[in-house]
Amino acid sequence: MHTYLINLDRAPERLQRMNGEFAQLGLEFIRVAGVDGAQLSDEEIKRYQPEAGTFGLLSRGEVGCFMSHRLCWQAIADGPSEFGAVFEDDILVSPRAAELLKNIDWIPADADIVKLDAAPFATFIDRHRIALPEGTGLHRLCFNHYCAGGYILSRTVAARLLKETEIFTAPVDEVMFNVVSPIFHDLQIYQMVPAICTQERYVLPPDTIEGPESYIENIGNRKFKGRLKRRKKVLRELYSGLNRIGTWVGIRQRLIVKYDLPYCEGV
Repeated sequence: MHTYLINLDRAPERLQRMNGEFAQLGLEFIRVAGVDGAQLSDEEIKRYQPEAGTFGLLSRGEVGCFMSHRLCWQAIADGPSEFGAVFEDDILVSPRAAELLKNIDWIPADADIVKLDAAPFATFIDRHRIALPEGTGLHRLCFNHYCAGGYILSRTVAARLLKETEIFTAPVDEVMFNVVSPIFHDLQIYQMVPAICTQERYVLPPDTIEGPESYIENIGNRKFKGRLKRRKKVLRELYSGLNRIGTWVGIRQRLIVKYDLPYCEGV
């Protein structure tokens, strides 16, 4: 399985840090030059985002981020492996990733996406746990779980995502991991618990983070702004209610996914 790391040309210090982290774990990655949204022309922006969507017009950073992930999907779709791993360059990685990223034997046969990262927001997962050799486990993801800092994607779904996102109106993680996204319920998405990576901003003090500000917008600032606002909110509340019922009958679990990182014991 190939591992792809998205890195902006103007962030060499992040590339250096990630080289060090992966080398310590005995892992290698293929660098994918990220699309710098700040350098995109108005015409390029409109090519992918011709009109505002549920979240209004995306920022240049969000458009560049989405385009960067599409480059990774293209590499996976064209590659020889059944699965590929994608990481952004502002993540912290658990030592447990060393063995998990060296083979694909542990990935369930029906998996379309395995979400390796986590954000400090509550979500719902299926209670059934698939135990993994490195002490982590997999649960089917049943609700929103933001960020796309680290995940494994099947070659088949990479090709499908490319086809379905030739035009996009939402951030990449909203398309992949939001319960109201049209594609969410068509895919078998697993969440790794505890997560083996997370973005720096959730763990480290801001003054210790090197490089340009992440090109993913602050998730807490996102709001539904488009024409489908009412319908999307109703759907989100409906799925939230169904998952809450699931917790009462013992088939769902509501939690904030923990990170398995030496930087944040007990988080």
